[in-house]
Amino acid sequence: MRIPDYLKYKYDQSSKEDQQIFDHLYFDLSYKIYGRGDHFAWHGKFSWKNYASRKLVLSYKNIKKKKVNSINSGPLILSNAYHNFNLELEKLGYQVFHPPWYDPLHANYSPASLNIAQECYEMRNKISQKTVNEILQPEFFNEVREFKKKLKDYFSQLNFSAAFFPNDICFFESIAVSILKELKIASLIIIHGLPAGYSEEENRSVDYLLVWGDEIKKNYVEHGFKAENIFVSGHPNYLQLYKGDLRSDLSQVLVLGQSFNACFVKEVNLGDCGNLILYTEMIKNALRSLGVKKARLRPHPSMSKKFYHEFIDLNFFEIDANSNIKNSLMEASLVIGPISTSLVDAFMNGVNYLIFYPEYNGRDLMNYPITKMFGIEHAQDYLVAHDEEKLAELIKKNPKQSLAKMQGLLQEKFDLSFLPQVIAQGQK
Repeated sequence: MRIPDYLKYKYDQSSKEDQQIFDHLYFDLSYKIYGRGDHFAWHGKFSWKNYASRKLVLSYKNIKKKKVNSINSGPLILSNAYHNFNLELEKLGYQVFHPPWYDPLHANYSPASLNIAQECYEMRNKISQKTVNEILQPEFFNEVREFKKKLKDYFSQLNFSAAFFPNDICFFESIAVSILKELKIASLIIIHGLPAGYSEEENRSVDYLLVWGDEIKKNYVEHGFKAENIFVSGHPNYLQLYKGDLRSDLSQVLVLGQSFNACFVKEVNLGDCGNLILYTEMIKNALRSLGVKKARLRPHPSMSKKFYHEFIDLNFFEIDANSNIKNSLMEASLVIGPISTSLVDAFMNGVNYLIFYPEYNGRDLMNYPITKMFGIEHAQDYLVAHDEEKLAELIKKNPKQSLAKMQGLLQEKFDLSFLPQVIAQGQK
């Protein structure tokens, strides 16, 4: 029997009706509890300055009744997917607009979105400002129910054909997916990159997943996802893998730091933020055993550089100053880091990437279950070391990531040929 946690305890005490609302709020409530600490780069505190600037933008757009003219006349799609995915949809003739909860400073709203966008922004800020206890009160649950009705009315009137989201667990995406199921409109998630884990909750409520390569699809299937609901799309930012000889020496080593989960869905796996530092210390020791005197350290963007600065060995590590990871990779002669999309980024920039993925009784250093794809069984395939000694051996042998394995993780073409069929049949 697992140790209970506060949110799960409150959830189990709720009525079935309230649990439906709780499901939409769970991830954001979790962040309020676990997304605290100096190790995070951003603490999620409410900013009146940000609120006022975005409120002003929404008011301006509403006064002007700004109409967004689409260059296309094809089916209308809502999307807040990552990167330049929306531009690719437009190239295919689709009308593409951001959902009404998208950041007002950058949103391309449909003409009908302005009023509901105001509602979304107010709801976002209520969730941000209120305490967990205030959010869990019946009065706020009723507010969420009323908001959900308004969003459903908006979706019903907009007459769109499909929706693409980056996840299905954040508040607005969770509510949207549940509404789309009622309306029989297809919902799709564009996977952020190379998954480091496969949750029992995340990505399970949408109709379809889009992944970058065949091996990633295979891994999702092994974790219980239906193959017919997963499409291999590739990614528009990664259309040409590097075909030359990878740089791989110890002259300019770049170490990438771990991320640290601040939110959980139904199952809490608490990690130790001190292990963020331990991870870098283990890599430092492996490198020092091979005569390396200096290396650059690039913390995960969600982590605080100041936090690292207080703990790491500054005689060995230099904090990477580049704002863009591409510049960091171009300067590197070898990259060592966790399971990350940076593996693909490194390959695209012609530098070798060795994965350091410590394993303890089936768990990684951040207390998450080991992903089978990068576990001991396949360690040789993807150049993975699971302890400090094995990492030193791997670095010394200096093997290079293979083009064939990268092609399994990343399809070298962007393919949305399945989309007309998905739109035609609607929600599965």
